[in-house]
Amino acid sequence: MTEMPNGDNKPIDFSDALRGARSRPSFEEPRQTEIHSPIEDSPKMVQWVVMYSGGLVKTGTQANYVLVSFSALAIIVSLYIFFGTVSEQSIIIRPAVI
Repeated sequence: MTEMPNGDNKPIDFSDALRGARSRPSFEEPRQTEIHSPIEDSPKMVQWVVMYSGGLVKTGTQANYVLVSFSALAIIVSLYIFFGTVSEQSIIIRPAVI
């Protein structure tokens, strides 16, 4: 027989070692819950507006309203620039002299 680590020639008995262990997890133990922010599930632009608004925008819905308002304003300004800058002078095209 080989020498055991405890210095005896007796084998170590592990038959009672796992008797107190549970085979199923117990749900009675307190769980640690993570703090979940609804902003983390939002698109990156919404997160950006909430982060950089200086506290004016607090929720994802408010950030969506800000983004829609900004895009509507950008469309209105671009339409004004495109259609509002036509000069009053008419362009005179003179025929070439041959």
